[in-house]
Amino acid sequence: MHRDASADTDHVTCLWCESDNVEQLGEFGPGLMTAQWFCRACRAPFERIRTGEASWRRS
Repeated sequence: MHRDASADTDHVTCLWCESDNVEQLGEFGPGLMTAQWFCRACRAPFERIRTGEASWRRS
């Protein structure tokens, strides 16, 4: 499932080019504390540490 960063409460930007034209590729990365993202501007994948209990805990 792909998700635009605009749907999140946090403002996500690319770690490499600082563009905000990013999409979330996966809810979980290699660990439960990270999420996978992709920058549409520089076409680089990156991971971001998840913030907030609600963003990673399922009820």
